Amino acid sequence: TSASGMKANDDVKVAGVPVGKVKSVEFASDKQVKIAFTVDRDIEVLRSSTAAIRYKNLIGDRYIEVTAQPDGSGRRSESDPIPVSQTENLTTWLSSRRSRT
Repeated sequence: TSASGMKANDDVKVAGVPVGKVKSVEFASDKQVKIAFTVDRDIEVLRSSTAAIRYKNLIGDRYIEVTAQPDGSGRRSESDPIPVSQTENLTTWLSSRRSRT
């Protein structure tokens, strides 16, 4: 789905469980959107993890679903964004930050 409708404070979920929040949504280069988000410190965003924008309800609210792909590639650093090739919507670039919770 498109990144339209995504906004700060939207949920970030892993396996359907809220684990963080969207911090910002902004235009990037080449018709892409950069979405920055936080996840709880105990959540591992792996280098192989994928991300997708999902509908939360029938009125169009959205959230980001991060899916772990355990493959031994290790944890993604906070400064290392999830690349477009690992997102379901190929016009969206996602970056994660660990929250202080």
